[in-house]
Parts: sequence; structure tokens; C-alpha cells
Amino acid sequence: RAGHAIQALVSLHGLLHSRPMVEGLPFWDPLQRISAEEYAQRIQPPPSAMTPGCIVLVENGADDEHVPEDMQKEWIKEMDGSGVDWRFTNHARTPHGFALAPGVVATSYMEAADRRSTLSMLGAFAEAWPHVEQHHVTRNASGTIIPYAI
Repeated sequence: RAGHAIQALVSLHGLLHSRPMVEGLPFWDPLQRISAEEYAQRIQPPPSAMTPGCIVLVENGADDEHVPEDMQKEWIKEMDGSGVDWRFTNHARTPHGFALAPGVVATSYMEAADRRSTLSMLGAFAEAWPHVEQHHVTRNASGTIIPYAI
């Protein structure tokens, strides 16, 4: 969104917000954002500075209470309006925190979603940097077994 010269961006169970939170509310409630109308009026955001050619991959849990459907639609509209090459994957019956290792605070680890999102991320990296040799990753940061190479 800031126009930095990046070639690929991956978000695993991230928040898609571009609007600031409502002032005076607890920081742990990410859904309390100012409206799009208030953002346009009060903040007066500059024109988009999306990076042309950047591959954007979002791996999301379909049951992620922090990224409701209206926010997904708003994000897609923003990306499409800026001509971004994006891919958005919703993992079935998967909550927020699905790729955090068991025992980590706020984890909702889901092995299948973690494995699939890792493979998707590696695929996006191979697409962004085809000249870089891809090495087989046997386990990801959560310890999930990655059964094959991209």
C-alpha cells in the first residue's frame, strides 16, 4: 500500500485493515475501525501507491472472527481497484491463528491449513523469483511436515 519496491507479500491469518481503530477502545478488538466514509473525510488518504507486479497472497481461516466477510470484500475491492495481482485463500472451518505452533499464545493451530498455506507461500515465492533455486522445506516454523517440494 505504501509503494515499496517489493516483489511478493504473504499474509498468514493476518488482518487486512487499512483504516485506523476507533480511538479510546481496547487495542485487542481489531474489528473496531473507523468507517470508510470517516477515513476518507478525516484522514484524507493519499492516492494508492500499490507496487505494480507485486504478488500478494493471503492465507485466511474461513472462521477467522478477526477478518469477517465485509472486510474481505473491502480488501478485494481495494486490491482490484489498484490492479494488484492477488490471491486469497479461505481455509475451511479454520479460525484465526491456524499457523501458530501449538502452545503459542492465541494459537488455533490447524495442521492441514498450516501445511497448505506453507505450500501456497512457497509456490508464490517460486513464481516471484523463478531464477532462485527452491530447496525442499521439510518442516515449517510450526514444525508441520511439508511432504513435497514446490
